[in-house]
Amino acid sequence: MIEPGKNPRIFFGKSATQGGFTLIELMIAMVIAAILGTAMVANFVSQQRSAAIVRQTAHMQQQLRGAMYILEQGIRMAGFNPEDADFFGIDETLRRSIDDGNPDVVGSPALRLAADWSPGVATHQNGILEESERPIFLLINNPAKGVTDLFREIDGDRQMVAENIERLAFSFAYLDDAGDLVRDGAGDIVWAVDTTNDNRLDTNIDDGTNVGPITRDRICLVRVQMLARASNQSPNYISPVFLVGDQPPAGGDAFRRRLLDRVVECRNMGL
Repeated sequence: MIEPGKNPRIFFGKSATQGGFTLIELMIAMVIAAILGTAMVANFVSQQRSAAIVRQTAHMQQQLRGAMYILEQGIRMAGFNPEDADFFGIDETLRRSIDDGNPDVVGSPALRLAADWSPGVATHQNGILEESERPIFLLINNPAKGVTDLFREIDGDRQMVAENIERLAFSFAYLDDAGDLVRDGAGDIVWAVDTTNDNRLDTNIDDGTNVGPITRDRICLVRVQMLARASNQSPNYISPVFLVGDQPPAGGDAFRRRLLDRVVECRNMGL
């Protein structure tokens, strides 16, 4: 019972009109929170995808740069020969199987180099070709990842140089009988490859014409092309198609790729 003189709208020291949010206000607040939450999640997912792309790209570029550095070192040393022996230089241009590394005319391009130099071996620079002085660079299949890795094999021992190298190609510029760099009618360098696996250059890679046979001792420049592929696919992304040497095209899927194309001078051969 309300005492006389008391405000009938006051109960226990509180106004009878004072209360919480209405149902409409709660619904509006929930909608706003849902919109903000959705935006935050979408932004977080976008940031995560962008970070993953940056990591993938950085990893591919790191693999390519590291592999190219090692290849350049080997190519520039090829032919180093203080004793003036005849069997140091570009040792093999054979294509090899990506499954077992054996010579295969339809395999992936490989390159074996020879220099009278093998750090840590007491018999180097003696004019004798040791197996430790004949590294070969080749691609080997990695079935678990569905892509190939680049290896350097020395005396039967394979060491990974770079992972996820999808394509590898070598082409070679060479000297004519007068000691001049061979060029085509337009003045461009003729880049030749060994398509028959006889260890001699025979085909102009740019137009498919016959140029051979050209012996390896006339090689003066090596063009190296390497295509790296990301480990994981990127949603809503379609890779451009890459042509690397005369190898099958790669791309047109959701894997990101990077191509490194470099010409290396054979400092101890030709020029």
